[in-house]
Amino acid sequence: MRTTPKTGTLPRYLFFVIFFLVFTTLDALGAEGGNGWRARYDSIMLYVNFAILVFLFFKFLKKPLVDFLTLRGETLARDIKNLEDQKQKAEMKSRETMALLKQGESHIENIKVRIIEQGEAEKEKMINDALAQSRFMLENAKHRLGSRILQAEHAFRTELVEAAIALAMERLPKEITDKDNQVLVGNFLAGLK
Repeated sequence: MRTTPKTGTLPRYLFFVIFFLVFTTLDALGAEGGNGWRARYDSIMLYVNFAILVFLFFKFLKKPLVDFLTLRGETLARDIKNLEDQKQKAEMKSRETMALLKQGESHIENIKVRIIEQGEAEKEKMINDALAQSRFMLENAKHRLGSRILQAEHAFRTELVEAAIALAMERLPKEITDKDNQVLVGNFLAGLK
């Protein structure tokens, strides 16, 4: 089990660090030459001032800095949570949109199938209507042709009868005698009785 150091140990560690730094620089100061105590004093005061500055920072800025970092951490945590919530909402909305898109695609496919079926039915109807109309036109043409044939036959018969009558009127007076005429009239009258 690990124990945390006591609050009083920090200044002790700081003191040992400063002490170590001061005595490790003595050799470097000795290499400069003989100005004596002033160079060593400046070097020591530099570390003392640094230690005082660090102490003041810890003394007066520790709580505000910790409070600021805590507040900033909480703010960041809230922001991260909000962003995660927004991400989840966006993902859910994306899934809903994809589902709607798939439904739309299937709906479009159904519409295409219905349009094709209606087109096929309309095509069949048009073909059937055209066939019925062509049958009607053929029947009508047959009737007109039959009517014309009957008219032509009637006209031919009429002409034939007229030609026969004309021929008979031309020949009969030459070939029928009075005796034949009386026999014909007698037969006619007998047929009337």
